[in-house]
Amino acid sequence: VAAGTGGVTLALARRNIEVVAFDVSSVALEEIRKSAQQAGLEEKIHTVEADFNQPFRDEYSSAFDVVFLKLAITFTRDRAQSLSAISKLLRSGGILVIITPVLIAGQQYDERQTSISVSREEIEEVLNKQFRNVQIFSEEGEAHWPLVTYLVQV
Repeated sequence: VAAGTGGVTLALARRNIEVVAFDVSSVALEEIRKSAQQAGLEEKIHTVEADFNQPFRDEYSSAFDVVFLKLAITFTRDRAQSLSAISKLLRSGGILVIITPVLIAGQQYDERQTSISVSREEIEEVLNKQFRNVQIFSEEGEAHWPLVTYLVQV
């Protein structure tokens, strides 16, 4: 979800995994299609224009084992609602992987950092209310501004 130009999409397809790339941008999806064709991966990658701030089409309900959301949760209008819509894509027991820079209370951040990040407290509260088995898989980046990868199970 929010596949962008397809970094994760292409990496998974190269590992012989069938991928459906959702993005709101037709331009980004076209870039994925071009890259897939150049890499000979067009049979592994399917693209769908969709806004994760809206419900997904019923045909994708409970269709996936794993959903990735990388560097996009900050762009949701209502995080709880968007995560609920995204979680409906997953089969029972499926895993949602969220990769996002987080802001730590009491730290100072510039405008760019605040525009692309989420409050750690807020995102963890939303995740813990909606999902079971919320785990931090990794924390990279600076100690006061980490890039956190959350794994949550539906």
